[in-house]
Amino acid sequence: MSQANAAAGVDYQLMNPWKRMMRGLADSTRRLPFDRRKMFITEDGTWSYLGDQPYREFAILESQGHKTLFAEMMYRLTNDARYFAGMGFDTLMMTEYDLLRRGALPFAYLLGVGASADAWFNDERRIRVIVESFRHACEASRAALLTGDSPALPYLVKPSAPSLPVPDAAVFFGSGIGIIAPPERMVRDRGIDQGSQIIGVASQGYHTNGSSPIIRNLPTLSEGLLHVLPDNRCLGEHLLVPTPSYADLVEALIKECEIFAIKPLTGDGAAKMARDRAPWQFTYRIRRWPAPTAFWSFLRAWLADCGVTTKDFYETFNAGIGMVFIVPERMVDRALAVGRRIGHELMHLGHVEYGPRRVILEHESGVELAPSGE
Repeated sequence: MSQANAAAGVDYQLMNPWKRMMRGLADSTRRLPFDRRKMFITEDGTWSYLGDQPYREFAILESQGHKTLFAEMMYRLTNDARYFAGMGFDTLMMTEYDLLRRGALPFAYLLGVGASADAWFNDERRIRVIVESFRHACEASRAALLTGDSPALPYLVKPSAPSLPVPDAAVFFGSGIGIIAPPERMVRDRGIDQGSQIIGVASQGYHTNGSSPIIRNLPTLSEGLLHVLPDNRCLGEHLLVPTPSYADLVEALIKECEIFAIKPLTGDGAAKMARDRAPWQFTYRIRRWPAPTAFWSFLRAWLADCGVTTKDFYETFNAGIGMVFIVPERMVDRALAVGRRIGHELMHLGHVEYGPRRVILEHESGVELAPSGE
């Protein structure tokens, strides 16, 4: 071990518990008894396609964002490591969603975790929960964890929470590899036309997008993350609900329905519906939306008091819909039935029409949303 590194805050002895657990996790996910889209993964992390049809591979890189900071804050407030139980889902599902957007079904992930201190990797209670979270996320997504990297970056990663400083934190990011077989199943945002229908699948909380305005405004709540909502759960619990996998749902929809486009409501929130590659412009008219849960009702009212408008809210958060599917009108009933069979709550939200590239929320008195760059 380098004494110079240890003296500078990068002690590999402290980081070894995490590295051992993650190597064990990678080995176990390569042996999981499920069909990895007919991909055979070897012990050294290489893979071969065992199917009998042409295929394409698709790769993506994503980060989890600031959500891990809420887990660190709740850990400090309660001394309960269970608040890290969603970290694996929140990291890998952001990658999964961008794979699914093109119709690529995940079969492998690569993980990066950069911590603010070497000691972060030596907290066994924390890292055991996180490692198990990644195991469950791999199982849900039906993909293996191939490898990863976990540096201590004490001079680069500096956690900052205005309402409750945390001593250490980590940045989670990952890359995913998916398969499209046959290649004709790739979803290219083609075929969208006037009369195409919009179907949404319910989200589970805010997933990961929108953490920054929540962190910024948290000091306005006297109890911070421990603020209790009408359902008797605190804000911190709601914010740390794991991001769900939609892989099985998308796989079934692609096989059984005609899908023009798949749009995860990340980044620009509900406004992301209007981001498409069509050669002409469309308006996405929303007639229905899920009834707000206790979490969404509180979040919207609280942030409104902090100056966040209805337009800003929908351009930041998924607001109850995690992903939308653009389908021909004749496919609506079939898609809803597929969702029920798979165990996801799907809703017919509205339709597409010719017009400026925007989203119109009729259930919000006609509020208009524009995707970033418009």
